[in-house]
Amino acid sequence: DAKGACYVGTRIYFNVCGENYSRTCITFIAEYPFNPSFSALETCSEIEVNGADTVSRGGIVSLTSRNVLDGVFLQDVDAMGKVVDVLVHNNLRAMWHGAFSQDMAETFVAQHLHNSSEFWTPFPLPSIAANDPRYIPGIPRNSWSGPAEGLTYQRAIRALENYGFHTEITLLGDKLVNAISVNGTFPQQWNPKPYQGVPAGAPNKGDCYGPALLSLLEYTAYAHGIKPRPADGALLWSSAQLTDTTVPPTASTYTQILGTNTWTLVRAVKNGTAVFDGRCNGDTVFTCTGGVRVVTTATVPATVVGVAGISPHPMPITLTLPTGHPDVDMRHPGVTVVRGVVEPNCEYALDGGGGLTLTRRVPFAMPGSPQ
Repeated sequence: DAKGACYVGTRIYFNVCGENYSRTCITFIAEYPFNPSFSALETCSEIEVNGADTVSRGGIVSLTSRNVLDGVFLQDVDAMGKVVDVLVHNNLRAMWHGAFSQDMAETFVAQHLHNSSEFWTPFPLPSIAANDPRYIPGIPRNSWSGPAEGLTYQRAIRALENYGFHTEITLLGDKLVNAISVNGTFPQQWNPKPYQGVPAGAPNKGDCYGPALLSLLEYTAYAHGIKPRPADGALLWSSAQLTDTTVPPTASTYTQILGTNTWTLVRAVKNGTAVFDGRCNGDTVFTCTGGVRVVTTATVPATVVGVAGISPHPMPITLTLPTGHPDVDMRHPGVTVVRGVVEPNCEYALDGGGGLTLTRRVPFAMPGSPQ
């Protein structure tokens, strides 16, 4: 198992703990970001980083994003004292913590995550890059040496959202939903690419693995439902469209109950065009053509504050605001329709005059090409 993972750039060093391991195996807190054990925390508190690759006892650890950006890291060695050099998926864990700069994250995603020879395999997110000598093909039981893990899919959501990779979340979710739909189980891990007759996306034995189940729910909310964003009190209303823009999505209804309020997203096809309505307690918040994400406040009455690109191609949109929206009644009375083109991984604010203002752009290229 990989223990004590630490994150610098795109190359990861990690411990291989065997019975002949000659040094203390240190569990780094970021290895278990959801539920670090007391012993892990206690061990971390005893570590002091004195330099780029020197670890000693007796100090207090502070392995934060500043340390990562300054090049402080833990090198891990095998029983013979040799550094274990392997390209693993754990940069996503660092991104989950927000420990990378935006430039570091974009470099990792473009050069490694999107690379079909490494991490964007037919079923993406192998635990070790598929072209690394240490990659083990197939789906050996409970292995972090090759298979794509349910925990990795769960962690990838926040990791990619932290840096604005909205479209990559949509694409990974589509892969996950298809695999679960075909096999009908919630396994711990999947086969990243075909091997000895086992197809990509095939699960290992077992079912009801919590991270796989939770991942399905959250990816569905991100692509075709409603997702609260507590950091800024926003609601994300999504209706992704992965195919050609002329192909309408399947009609559906998604309901999210938050406190005493019921939020409902209705996807439909009207006059040959995909649209989705956002409703709060039965009242219309907005109506928008499909393929994008609409961002609103989570207060009642809710108002639209922006739009984001979550589909892998530009989407021309028409966003209709009801009477009572601030952009309708205050700044520009009578403006009830907003039009524009929403590009992948781009975020926009309403300009108040019937258009969109770009507020953030994160590079996007269709994943899956070898590099």
